Amino acid sequence: MQRNPASFRDPSGFIFEQDGAIYRKINSVYIHQYRHLMDSGLYHALVKAKLMVEHEEMLLDNVDNGGIIILPEQVPFISYPYE
Repeated sequence: MQRNPASFRDPSGFIFEQDGAIYRKINSVYIHQYRHLMDSGLYHALVKAKLMVEHEEMLLDNVDNGGIIILPEQVPFISYPYE
């Protein structure tokens, strides 16, 4: 998996492209916070209110260091997380 060069601001993970889709790797250092978000109900409330893009957790063979790969809903325009 090749990190997208524009994905350098987030120490907890990075984005990459594979087979024409954009994925995000969540590094193992951030798993606790990610699980807390998912288990708290906040993620589902934000998605339902259309304030957050929905994602799917993926099972990929090339995941290293205990991280998680997510496949966000693909946004049809260029968007940067800091905007």
